[in-house]
Amino acid sequence: LSSFVLRRSICGESTRPYGRWFVEATSAIKDDPREDLRKYWVRRGWPDDVAFVPRLRDFPLYRRESRKCRLVLLALEASYGHNEKVDPTTLSIEHVLPQTSKSGKSGKAWQVMLGDRWKADHEAYLHTIGNLTLTGYNQDLSNKPFPEKQVELVSSNLVLNKTFENTATWNAETISDRGEKLAAEVAK
Repeated sequence: LSSFVLRRSICGESTRPYGRWFVEATSAIKDDPREDLRKYWVRRGWPDDVAFVPRLRDFPLYRRESRKCRLVLLALEASYGHNEKVDPTTLSIEHVLPQTSKSGKSGKAWQVMLGDRWKADHEAYLHTIGNLTLTGYNQDLSNKPFPEKQVELVSSNLVLNKTFENTATWNAETISDRGEKLAAEVAK
């Protein structure tokens, strides 16, 4: 059910029929509840991975669905299955590429890293899943340049942040690549 609702939300599908569908879904349950419900939701337009993954990669998740954004990031972290759990109440969403990158030394560093298309890329990738992570150090990271943020993120206890170990630069390409990877993980 959560996958159905999340996928339809990200893919821009209507929520209008949900009241009727959720009631109908109960009558679809027969011998194998999980499979019976899966088949019912597929008939009702459950977006498949081919539709969902690229849409999630490019979707401004933080701006349009901030609550779902947090749930998705927490679910990703939980899916890695490590035994040392992190208290989710201490975590906040971090924009690796900061929300403001126009002025000052840090802003200039971000502009250089993003390249000639920095304004367009900043707007396009800022709130996408590839640019978002969880941290307990949001205030400390602020608008710092990527190399400084990277040091903090790599030392994080969150598996979600281990991808930053081998990332030399943070730009449209690396954000999109990470977004594709995370979207595929969410689809699982």
